[in-house]
Amino acid sequence: KKVFFSGPEASTWMFKPDKAQGARAHAEAAASELLGRAGLPAVPVYTRTIGGQKGSLQPFISGTGPLDPAVHSWSQADVDAILRYHVGAWAVGDHDGKPDNVLRTVGGGLVPIDQGQAFKFFGSDHLGTTYHPNGAYGVGRPVYHQAYAAAKGGTLAKGVRIRPEAALPVISAFEAIPDAQYRSILAGTAHEGARHKVSWYPAMRARAAKAHSVLSPTDAQVAEAFLDHACERKNRLRADFAGFFAAEGLSNEALAAQMG
Repeated sequence: KKVFFSGPEASTWMFKPDKAQGARAHAEAAASELLGRAGLPAVPVYTRTIGGQKGSLQPFISGTGPLDPAVHSWSQADVDAILRYHVGAWAVGDHDGKPDNVLRTVGGGLVPIDQGQAFKFFGSDHLGTTYHPNGAYGVGRPVYHQAYAAAKGGTLAKGVRIRPEAALPVISAFEAIPDAQYRSILAGTAHEGARHKVSWYPAMRARAAKAHSVLSPTDAQVAEAFLDHACERKNRLRADFAGFFAAEGLSNEALAAQMG
């Protein structure tokens, strides 16, 4: 459910109550902040309690519409933006990037929205075009997977291609965020998620149990395991995407050199 409020200067704000007692709101807010810090267009999201309900609050962007799902309508700028978005989505573990969750702005740009599933599959997901956990619920594939499939099938617009180098600025931006700052941004997500036993809890609990050689790690230990994993994923982005692009047949010597 969503509730809309009038804000200053005729703005509209959207509040989404959180059934996970605020854990999901923390995840969405953190994901939005990290995408923005990596140079990706992102709608700011805040955790708030309204009417006794915890949830996420964000400005509603007027004059926008969902990305046209017809891949042949995507320009080179669109596909480049989609590749940059792929890096951010993987970094925050959001696998819900269907066309409805990418807005076309009045100026023609693309803005990913609704990171409510951020980190949901953390620790059990993998980087690959066959990984689509929401497919079991009839949800469309993420736009970046659609772009790769269209490139292979020759259904992108004439002259439009996958340019892996478009992802490099976002990878570099994530790498530039110090681990301590990264952990600080994700602290609420980690501790609230561990306390409320959200979807990623089992994977991080197993990791914490192994790290501390215990059968029943504390919530604090599970939260630290989450933060460790998040930093590891951030710091592996370059190597992981180098491997991904190579596996997809999109790499070359020049790109390999840039990916290190």
